[in-house]
Amino acid sequence: MRLDHFNHTVTRVDKRLKDGSPKSDLYLVEESGVLTTGEIYTNAELFMAAGTETTGLREGLRVYPSLPSAIPREIPQGGNVVVGKWLPAETRVSVHQTATCHSPANFKYTPTPFRNPDEFVPERWLGDPAYKDDIREAHQPFSVGTRNCLGMNMAWHEMRLLFSKLIFNFDMQTGVDASWTDQNVFAIWDRKPLPVKISR
Repeated sequence: MRLDHFNHTVTRVDKRLKDGSPKSDLYLVEESGVLTTGEIYTNAELFMAAGTETTGLREGLRVYPSLPSAIPREIPQGGNVVVGKWLPAETRVSVHQTATCHSPANFKYTPTPFRNPDEFVPERWLGDPAYKDDIREAHQPFSVGTRNCLGMNMAWHEMRLLFSKLIFNFDMQTGVDASWTDQNVFAIWDRKPLPVKISR
């Protein structure tokens, strides 16, 4: 995985160095002789990892939300308007995370260029023009409002820490027969084994 990331970085840096853009950025330091090309590759790998760990986590939680079903809420006495429709008191309402995050209404499906809401594509969180029509605000893994998850900030911090430690220390590869998206849901995931090959 680290080698794949480094090779991807080299490809992106080479493309940037060859595009002839007058835009001033860190890659142009090579022209001043301050950094060698190898040093630029190494620094760019770090910059790309530092800037994308949140997008990988966000996309992971979008494709495979930790709570795939919905947390029900109840309309209070007197009723209320939800999404433009009046609902009577004691009506149970909820937002189903998996359906919301895989819906083409929120995360567009197009054959050309190929975009699929079921695909793991972290670039959709980086401002890639191909995903400009995605309604990213629909993705709320910790819910929203006054009753959202109290531990959200700590959870993001712990996920970033754990993710960076794993990526830094290990190379990981899923098994050939691994299918982590093909699972049943009974309020929570009915998880199957996910074989992963780990090496240092």
